[in-house]
Amino acid sequence: MRFPSPNLQIGFALKLQALRSTALQEALLETIQGLDVGSVDRELNELTPPGALSKMAGAGLRGELLFATPTVLGAAPKLLAYYRLLLGYSQKDFYSGPTKYGAGPFRAFEIAGQISAKMAPRTHELCEALCFSAGELLAGLDSQQLTAAFLADLSLLTLGPHFRGGANNAVGSGGVKDVQAIIAAIVQSAGAIVAGNLLTLKNAAGRKVLVEFGADPDVTIKQFLPSGQFQNQLAIEIKAGRDASNIYNRLGEAEKSHNSAGANGFTQCWTIVNIDPFDLKIAAVKSPNTDRFYNLAQLKAGKGHIYEDFREQLTALIGIADSRRVRRGSKRVT
Repeated sequence: MRFPSPNLQIGFALKLQALRSTALQEALLETIQGLDVGSVDRELNELTPPGALSKMAGAGLRGELLFATPTVLGAAPKLLAYYRLLLGYSQKDFYSGPTKYGAGPFRAFEIAGQISAKMAPRTHELCEALCFSAGELLAGLDSQQLTAAFLADLSLLTLGPHFRGGANNAVGSGGVKDVQAIIAAIVQSAGAIVAGNLLTLKNAAGRKVLVEFGADPDVTIKQFLPSGQFQNQLAIEIKAGRDASNIYNRLGEAEKSHNSAGANGFTQCWTIVNIDPFDLKIAAVKSPNTDRFYNLAQLKAGKGHIYEDFREQLTALIGIADSRRVRRGSKRVT
């Protein structure tokens, strides 16, 4: 028996260690040591709900372990992350823009560790809102839960999904780069020009073809017509994750993207997965608008009937010559 290398968890450990000095409870405790405690206490008395500080004191805790104050955030703006995590708000949800909570303008506190002259007067407003939510959290905790260690654990509960989401995004970006390299190699004989996330070439009919990577969908291919308009030809969704237990949920995401692509006039929709084995019958149910399924590892291999089918279908759709002898596959390939 042999399990995969825990490289992902090693990466998480390094990120966690870095955050301890800027955005977790350790950073808060270090910051407090250099502050005017009297100023912090005055703000706590003003901002916290009645009885909240007494409950904290009864547990041997200072109020700022749960309640944000302008003095604390002014000294260390990145500690906004600590209070956000403690209250269970994801970064995406918390900073979702002015139409939701209105916290978007405060993003620079956490990300850059800076408070602009424009936002400084609003720090009190931010702390007031955070303290109200913290009061609700405090009311829901019993005396046995109310310890510094438990509050630190609550922050980590929110941080874990953030790390996982970041790792998934990195995997997705890596998958797009892999497919970009595969397509670029296939069309290089047609004089393809790569510039960032764009690839351009001219097909056998002399028409300009534009391939874009990393947008939504992950890959799009468009052909420019003599009239100056362009024709949407192919949309590709890439699901590069290796988590087999989640693949069919990811195919549901691909289906939503393909629905939008179809509405925008794309004539072909492909989905590339990175799971093996892969149940094609279930996949066809989860994403009926996928015209062809491909396996990323087999495409990266650059050989075999799956790769050859991908190559043949791609060159035919773009309209360029493919001098290689290919083996044609079925409509849906894995």
